[in-house]
Amino acid sequence: MPRPGHIDAPLPRRPGRSRTGRPPDGGWDPVTGNTRNDAGDAIAEGGGDFKPLIVAFTCNWCSYAGADFAGISRMQYPASIRVVRLMCSGRVHPGFILGALEMGADGVMVSGCHPGDCHYTFGNKSGQEAVETAIEMAEMAGLNGDRIHLQWVSASEGALFARTVEEFTRTIIGLGPNRLGKEPVDPSVVEMACSTHEDMTVAFEPSKAPEATAEGLVVLQKAFDSTHAYRCIECGKCTGICPVNARYPAFHPRRLVIKGMYGLDGELAYDHTIWACLECGLCREACRMDVDLPEFVRHLRSLARSEGQGEMGTHGGLVHTFDRLCSHEFIEPDLTSWSKDGRLRFDPRSDTVFVSGYAGALEQIIPDVEYDTKASPRDAVRILNMLGIMPQLFEAERPSGHDLYYTGDNVAFERLASMNAEALAATGAKRAVFVCPETMHAYRDLYPAVTGEPLGLDCIHVIELVTEALDEEKVALRMLPNDSGRGAITYHDSCRMGRMLGLYDEPRLVIEGTGDAFVEMEHNRGYAGCCGVGAWQRCDPASRQLRLARLVEAHEAGANRLVTPCSRCTFHFKCQQCHDGVEETPSTEDVEIIDLATYVAERLVKL
Repeated sequence: MPRPGHIDAPLPRRPGRSRTGRPPDGGWDPVTGNTRNDAGDAIAEGGGDFKPLIVAFTCNWCSYAGADFAGISRMQYPASIRVVRLMCSGRVHPGFILGALEMGADGVMVSGCHPGDCHYTFGNKSGQEAVETAIEMAEMAGLNGDRIHLQWVSASEGALFARTVEEFTRTIIGLGPNRLGKEPVDPSVVEMACSTHEDMTVAFEPSKAPEATAEGLVVLQKAFDSTHAYRCIECGKCTGICPVNARYPAFHPRRLVIKGMYGLDGELAYDHTIWACLECGLCREACRMDVDLPEFVRHLRSLARSEGQGEMGTHGGLVHTFDRLCSHEFIEPDLTSWSKDGRLRFDPRSDTVFVSGYAGALEQIIPDVEYDTKASPRDAVRILNMLGIMPQLFEAERPSGHDLYYTGDNVAFERLASMNAEALAATGAKRAVFVCPETMHAYRDLYPAVTGEPLGLDCIHVIELVTEALDEEKVALRMLPNDSGRGAITYHDSCRMGRMLGLYDEPRLVIEGTGDAFVEMEHNRGYAGCCGVGAWQRCDPASRQLRLARLVEAHEAGANRLVTPCSRCTFHFKCQQCHDGVEETPSTEDVEIIDLATYVAERLVKL
């Protein structure tokens, strides 16, 4: 009988079907001796010669000792396993598990102390949550969750460890090889996973920089040509307005351009302060010489990755790993779980296709933040339905790759851009409607730049359709009964909604149209502050101070409600309130964070 927490199978499934409704990612054909890969295609493996590679993350105190005991006792089990010893199974992060699969492991096993026996009290509970999250994200990405297994093993249970390895190996053989094992692994991904840097926030010592290389100088030349950085007159406006520099002085935007002018590509590639940039675009607003500094920094990150100096993103690089997994053509992700709501109406023949982004995946990143991440795309479709639009559901949608682009991962981003653009064209729609500003920015602005071809249809944000319908008096806005007396409300201009898409007036017109008492924060529109986590790269003290400062701004404006158009901004502000503390004076805990789509959907009335 399995002990509590033992996951023999991730989730119950109907025979022959995965939880996503697609065929499972593998399966051994006893007639041909072939296996089936993650896309369900048959690949020859020469009969029964398949030897799985299984990565096992084990607890130092129990399961690793159990594995050692199995060896001392000469217990036999398959040589398919590679053991990674951790001090506690609670050290396991979902990014470790998905990263192992991305690098070609056929299966991943996590093992720790039995519940109640953890040397760190509840570390094994955290380990179990990490495994459950990894299984959910693997299946969302199109992989079979049965490639991930959790087993509690004590130091005296060598026989259980050996039996578990044997049974899990048999399961993996049944699934067949992980197709990702046949794909070339990006060396920069391996370098990030194996980095020996203790603290990426420590400023780089120029004396340790390597000499300039011909390849590095080519990258720098491209960076200057595409961003007009050669126009820089060293006025310092970029550094003066930079929200990161104000809290982390080691990051100095102007100094990066100067180093580039001197051809110090080696020093720039190894300077880890480049990963502190939020790519928020405030410097671009301030620059009077039309220098695109965020794009310049993006080129530097690409250079750093090519030199093996990339930095792992926040939350164990989980978002970036998920995006890279979905960038492989033979993998079929499913980002439509948010659409399983009987109230939503879709029409596969519509000339409007709804592109959701993948806000629904955010709940796996920090599952203990109380936020319904699927509400934003769901409410956006509710709005469209009230406007008389039944859009197509973009079932072939993959992550936009926005975060990969801004962290310098050009190869994976270009794959996603090509596949998403092709799938969008296949819908036959004439326009694409978005609710996620980052996703719309990627499709509208970035995809044509990397594919070299126009997208072929109009890109429009759902809030633009609402303002058009209001002008035509097709719909109206109302206050909810409990809105009166709730105090003032303010709006946060997210970096992509505002500085990238230029949508400043539309959200304000809608909010004011409800009759709510609208107030502006001190920094608004093109000079609005950032939520502090650009492209999921860093979540450090500087980014937390930025979020807190924005919440304080809302409170000082007299607002107790903050509307944001971006699910990630909503998520990060709520995370700040849940985990990182709030100011007691003034109390920022009392500021309610609301998605723009949810706010509008609850107050929109069809005439």
